[in-house]
Amino acid sequence: MQTVEKSTIQPSARGRKRLTVLSACVAAALLTGMGIKLWLDHRVPPPTADAGRLSRYMATPAFAALPEAQKKPYLDAFHTAGERGDLTPDQQRGVIANAM
Repeated sequence: MQTVEKSTIQPSARGRKRLTVLSACVAAALLTGMGIKLWLDHRVPPPTADAGRLSRYMATPAFAALPEAQKKPYLDAFHTAGERGDLTPDQQRGVIANAM
């Protein structure tokens, strides 16, 4: 019959516990980071935002659901950005398809 010394079991159990705690901390940090990114991405940009962010918002169903009075400043900013050449054809198509 073999005997096992407690000193050989202790470190691996302690190591597993540390690994579990470390894994939980990393998972919590990743989830927090993803939550913050999603929150930042879903904020409504002001009409003065850069053309890329403005066109991404204007291509969403949330923008299409706005009343016409709230859409007007965004559409004016979109036309101005289009005249300056700040928008790609894909961005323009996405917004135009959503606005109609």
